[in-house]
Amino acid sequence: MHSGGHCLGVHFSELGYNVFVARELGFAACDCTKNFAHFAFEATLQIEPGTALLQQSLTHDQIEAMTLADRIVVLRDGHIEQVGTPLELYDNPANAFVGTFLGSPSMSLFAANVMPNDPMRLRLPDGDEIRLPHPANRQGAVSMGIRPESFRLVEAGAENALAADVVVVEPTGSMTEIVLRKGGLDFVATFPERVDLRPGQPVHLSVASKDVRIFEAEAAARPAP
Repeated sequence: MHSGGHCLGVHFSELGYNVFVARELGFAACDCTKNFAHFAFEATLQIEPGTALLQQSLTHDQIEAMTLADRIVVLRDGHIEQVGTPLELYDNPANAFVGTFLGSPSMSLFAANVMPNDPMRLRLPDGDEIRLPHPANRQGAVSMGIRPESFRLVEAGAENALAADVVVVEPTGSMTEIVLRKGGLDFVATFPERVDLRPGQPVHLSVASKDVRIFEAEAAARPAP
C-alpha cells in the first residue's frame, strides 16, 4: 500500500477509529480479459492510550470490510471519494462509484431523465417513470441507482413499477436472487422469500421512492456484476 494510505490511517487513528481504506484495484484473471474489484484495507487498532497497531490487508470480502471497520475511506486513483461509517456509505453513497463499489450484488444504475415539468419524477428510456421523495438536485439526464434488496414484485401499473424480463433465477435457500433484463441492461433483484419465476417471464418491480439514488449522467446504465 502506498504512503498515502499510511498517512490516512495515522490521521484517522487520532480520532480513535479503526479505519479501513477501500481502494479499487485491478488484476487479470487467467484469460486476462476481466478485472475484479478488491478492497485494500488499512486498520489502526488502539491497543492502549498512546499506542496503536497498524494493520494492512487485502480482501475481496465486503462482509469483512463492512463489519470490521468503524469508518471506511473509499479511494479512486489516489483521490478520496467518500469517508464515513460502513452504513453511511452503503445507504447514502456520494456518487455512483461508491454506490456500486460497496454491496454484493452491486447497486444497479439506470439511465433516466428528470422530467422538466416535474423534478420529482424520473423517466426511463422505455417510458417507465419513478417518483422521487423530493425534487432532484439535477436536471436532464441522470443515473438512477437502486440496490438489489429494494425491489418488490408488483402488478403492472403500480406506483414506481419497472418492466423487465427474467433472465436467471438463483434460489440460495435463505433468499432468491433474480437476474433481470431491462432495455438491454442486466441487473439483479434479491428477495427474502422464495419466488416462483421462470427465465423469459415478464415481470414488474417497484421500488420505494426513498430507496432511489440519483447520480451524474455519465455513470448511467452500468450493469450489476
